[in-house]
Amino acid sequence: MIKRFTAIILAVLVLGLSACNSIEDAVKDAVSDSGLQTDNPQASEPPSETPNPGTGFAAVGNVIQFAGYDWRVLDVQDGKALILSDKVLEQRKFHTENNADLTWADSSIRQYLNGEFFDSLPADERIKITETRVENNDNLRYETSGGSDTNDKIFLLSLEEVVRYFGDSGQWENSPESASTINDEYNSARTAATLTNSQSAWWLRTPGQRMSNRMSFVHIPVDGTIIVGGYSTGNVIGVRPALWLDLED
Repeated sequence: MIKRFTAIILAVLVLGLSACNSIEDAVKDAVSDSGLQTDNPQASEPPSETPNPGTGFAAVGNVIQFAGYDWRVLDVQDGKALILSDKVLEQRKFHTENNADLTWADSSIRQYLNGEFFDSLPADERIKITETRVENNDNLRYETSGGSDTNDKIFLLSLEEVVRYFGDSGQWENSPESASTINDEYNSARTAATLTNSQSAWWLRTPGQRMSNRMSFVHIPVDGTIIVGGYSTGNVIGVRPALWLDLED
């Protein structure tokens, strides 16, 4: 009698444990199907802090990581993003020789950016950079020729592009021809720091004053003012490369 009773109790316990395991398994299955995170640290991976560039992530105003640098997204068109290095990557002369008729097309800095700098980027990243027809407009205030348009993978922003993407107060189009600067409420947006977090001026590809070897630039000591009249191309200031990135590769 006692043996029979014990057998019944054991059977009940086994059935109960089996039911509990079934319920536990069912709960786990339900949680898994719902996508909810469990206490198991391997059940759900956290989102990547630096996702690969893509049309959803590369939105205007975002900072993305590409080829080992941070880049600010200025524009997105037709599956491509115009990106500008978020910081000044280095300090260089615009041109190595004194040339009064210098334009972006013939500059040392263009040769460097599309040669040595481009080649320094990882090969699997370089293939995502789109060669672009770069328009080199004249400096209308000084009637200085911008030279020929160029086909580039890496380039500097023009004066017009800085105004378009960082804020347009109307000074570029509406200021008198004698005005040598653009000094407005968007100055702070144009400031930039080096990789070591020191503020730095940075080159643009638009020419400066007529009949002189000057190129326009963004000036930092006066908080992001654009110097339309330019700076001598033999001086050393900051470089912020820009490029069009293919988001569909």
